[in-house]
Amino acid sequence: MKVLIINGSPKIENSNSEVLVNKLNNYINADIIQINRKNYKQDFSDIINNYDTLIFAFPLYVDGIPSHLLESLTNLTIENKNVYAIVNCGFPEGNHAKQGLDIIRNYCIHNNLNYKGGLGIGGCGGLNGMSKNRLLKFINVNINKYIKDLSNSILANEEFNNVLTKINIPNYIYRHIGNMSWKKDLDKLTHK
Repeated sequence: MKVLIINGSPKIENSNSEVLVNKLNNYINADIIQINRKNYKQDFSDIINNYDTLIFAFPLYVDGIPSHLLESLTNLTIENKNVYAIVNCGFPEGNHAKQGLDIIRNYCIHNNLNYKGGLGIGGCGGLNGMSKNRLLKFINVNINKYIKDLSNSILANEEFNNVLTKINIPNYIYRHIGNMSWKKDLDKLTHK
């Protein structure tokens, strides 16, 4: 079985999706491509058609997938693939990511692909920075457990019942950290 992870973050590097892709790839050792805001007009069909299983990883933007990824998906000519998804969102609750999983599931139905399930993760705003801090390792407890469960399903070519989870921080602390970050960014903009 050949597996391809498709990082659909518009960011070229240092994205929260990249953190999750790397966590998953520690278990499954798949090939990775990135469809981002600079290369999304490229037709990836020839590359993708060399694989049996696809994993789409992307952030949720306004209850949908990023526009560059959506455009790229509409231009792909692929079928008969197994598809999994990892959707991350900045809202503290993981249930918001269900929208992204549903979009991928519907895309699979429309394009003769086999949707096998996915992982929706809330509280991912700043995951990239938080994951690098050894003092904050505890935030990844839920994520690591479900990434491992997803990887086991992928390797066994089994269904994975959609899981909606969040980082391991109480919502009020997550919001407080987010507000501090926004205020710091606003100060930078107003004091230039």
